[in-house]
Amino acid sequence: MALACGDPKSPTEPLVVPEARTVSASDFTFTPSELRIRAGERVTWRNAGGFHNVEADGGGFRCAEGCDHDGGDGAPSSAAWTFSLTFLQPGTVPYFCAVHGAPGGLGMSGRIIVEAGS
Repeated sequence: MALACGDPKSPTEPLVVPEARTVSASDFTFTPSELRIRAGERVTWRNAGGFHNVEADGGGFRCAEGCDHDGGDGAPSSAAWTFSLTFLQPGTVPYFCAVHGAPGGLGMSGRIIVEAGS
């Protein structure tokens, strides 16, 4: 007996695999520095080398080895940390590294552009 979840797909319907949405922090840059996503998608920041964190310009998050709002430590770290966030609302979310950048797109910074879902 076979068990399945969800609706069966027709043989001609393509399987949709979500694209990985990862931003890498290394040296003095975030790569990519601009990422365009749809509302409801999740982005993961990963420290690939250096003493970094990720902080939203508006103070919505500050994360590295955990996040301030989750009881963690959002201070910069040289550990191989990761941080993930799901963006639900359309808009632009600028962010920066507190050590190598500043709000307003100065230095080590980037932005997530969230478009309305379809």
